[in-house]
Amino acid sequence: MYFKSLASARPALARRSTRLPPPGWKSKLPEGVKEYKSPTAIVWLLGRIYCTGTPEDYAAVHKMQDEISLVPLSPYGKPYTPSPGEVDPSIDMKTAVVTRSMRSPQRSISRCLRN
Repeated sequence: MYFKSLASARPALARRSTRLPPPGWKSKLPEGVKEYKSPTAIVWLLGRIYCTGTPEDYAAVHKMQDEISLVPLSPYGKPYTPSPGEVDPSIDMKTAVVTRSMRSPQRSISRCLRN
């Protein structure tokens, strides 16, 4: 479900902090944080940054990517280290997803539909 685009075609967009709370969430926002209420408790952060392909542009894009983060509000303004994740050892982490999907497209589609 799409609910908000934070995109801007303006390259000089100022740095900003945005809060995407789930339904029913109530708390005071820190100064300078913009809120967009999410209709669900799950959000995705998808980003696209245009790059011309020059080494200088790649360096600028990598700098911008390093500044993008999605963190809980509780540590706002302080360093944040997420808890370590758990990896299911039965999942093939070496073969590209597209390669695994092409081996058994029906199984991949069925798995997506189940989840």
